[in-house]
Amino acid sequence: MVREMLPLAEIYVYEDDYTGEKEFVMVWRR
Repeated sequence: MVREMLPLAEIYVYEDDYTGEKEFVMVWRR
């Protein structure tokens, strides 16, 4: 998993082991 830290949000990049596709998930901090 690769995580990049941003001032307002955290971006997670998930790579599916079965399909090889990458999914981007952004979580905003509160």
